[in-house]
Amino acid sequence: MSLRKIIFILFGVIIFQFVILALMPWPDHADYQESDRYSYYFYTDIDIKNAPRISDGYFFSFDSPHDEQKGMSSIQYTNGNVMIIKDYLMKLGYHLFQAVPVENGGTEESWLSASGGNGMFYVFYSSYSTKIILTKVSF
Repeated sequence: MSLRKIIFILFGVIIFQFVILALMPWPDHADYQESDRYSYYFYTDIDIKNAPRISDGYFFSFDSPHDEQKGMSSIQYTNGNVMIIKDYLMKLGYHLFQAVPVENGGTEESWLSASGGNGMFYVFYSSYSTKIILTKVSF
């Protein structure tokens, strides 16, 4: 096969993949497991992918940006030690900005990067629930 044919075929494959990706629907919201490779690869922020797995029960979610809202990627745990999540954020260079009590005895913390970073984190946890949620909002 000639070099010209190979280049033509490769170009066609690249264009085909671009068209397929452009036509695929981008969901407003998705909940998925790590085993769902497609959703995990395309929707999960790298810092959420690298977050420690503090329990065996966890899943991911994604919310797409609308207007001024930024994209959000989350991991939600059932059980676990929230201090491990806080240590992870500190290792990434984030610091606790604000902790706000929320309904049902929960707390939501905002974490900002000292260097400006490429987003901010929210950590939700409750003394009455086994749920811990780590969310990254991308700028």
